[in-house]
Amino acid sequence: IDRPQDPDAVAIVSRLLEAETAEARFATITADPLRLTSDRRLQLLALLSQERLIPDAAWVTATESFLEESADIRNSVQVVEASGFNLLADNAALPIAVSNELNQAVTVYITVRPDTGLLAVGDSRVELTIEPNAQGRGEIPVQAISNGTVTVDISLTGATGVAVGRTTTADINVQAGWETPIVVVLAGIVVLVFGVGIVRNILRRRRPDAETTGD
Repeated sequence: IDRPQDPDAVAIVSRLLEAETAEARFATITADPLRLTSDRRLQLLALLSQERLIPDAAWVTATESFLEESADIRNSVQVVEASGFNLLADNAALPIAVSNELNQAVTVYITVRPDTGLLAVGDSRVELTIEPNAQGRGEIPVQAISNGTVTVDISLTGATGVAVGRTTTADINVQAGWETPIVVVLAGIVVLVFGVGIVRNILRRRRPDAETTGD
């Protein structure tokens, strides 16, 4: 018998379909997308079956659980929060850690965008593959243009351009040109150590000669 559908149920079904579509896009970063999406598809079909499509308390609870799990899945790959970085060289690699809580490997692309011109990013899309239930680290080549504090936005995408996880921010303390004074100081220490060693050897050789002459 045709009858109007409950508007609350229609709204929930719309959210379920949007979540399933988002999961399918997210799954493109995994080594085996069907391994992730097939079980979820079966769960969705069960929720949309004629027997279950009744907006009672049990159905609403089941749909809420499905949506929460969907959000957890899509947030299972994230940039690891970092308090900040110190950049003491003109050219360096910025280490970005990414966590993967899925039970299969994923491949993502790291993008770093500075908010000022104090820092230049050499490669705006660095590929990183992360093993299951593990963390990986991508090296982002950067060049210091001038000294100061730079805030960068760090985001992840898949090969198809789908956004992965949340965009995070980090502060970078840029002190360009410090590597030159450090190298000079280290070189001076090395020269001083060798110089002291040479002087001590010369004094040791002279001491027996002096004792022989005295005799």
